Parts: sequence; structure tokens; C-alpha cells
Amino acid sequence: MEKANWHIYQLLTKRSSLLQKFLNERYPTRKTPAHMWFGVSVENEQVLSRVTHLQKTNASIRFLSIGLDHGVGHFRPLIITRQRHLLVYRGTAMSHACLCQVF
Repeated sequence: MEKANWHIYQLLTKRSSLLQKFLNERYPTRKTPAHMWFGVSVENEQVLSRVTHLQKTNASIRFLSIGLDHGVGHFRPLIITRQRHLLVYRGTAMSHACLCQVF
């Protein structure tokens, strides 16, 4: 993925602590390449630690995948940062998915 910079890679995981460890060991002094996006799934409040793990990575582009079925109101303070990242809202039907920029 690092060498194929003409593609954009989106890596989505539920194993956020492993993602944090891997990225920060691989990129200890710099951000990841901008064509590699890293995100976590957030289904409910019990897994909000995934957001914290993602925030602590050296990823250039971070994104969250949050189910519309569960609402997103209580996530708002956690996902809005000074940096520009992406937020994916997903519903039961994939046809209702959309991509939004979060500032």
C-alpha cells in the first residue's frame, strides 16, 4: 500500500488498539502516507475506546464508521477535531450511506 500511492486505501477495523500500536511503531516520527486512510467502526457507546485509539495514531487521514441505527449525537464531541478527517454514516441499507467531511 505504501508504494502504490496512485490508489487511496481505506482500512476499517474494530481492532483499534492493534491499529494504534502498528501505526505508531511503523511511523513513530511522521504521519502515515496521505493515500492510506484508517478508520474504526463504532456501533455503540461501549466501544468508544476505539475512537480514542484512533485519535492517538499517527494517521494522516482518520475516519469513523458509525451506524445510523444507533444515532450519532453522543459522538459529536469526540469526532470534531481541529484536523480535517472523514466520517461515514451507515444505515441498514448500504444505499443510504453517505460520506461527510468533519472539521
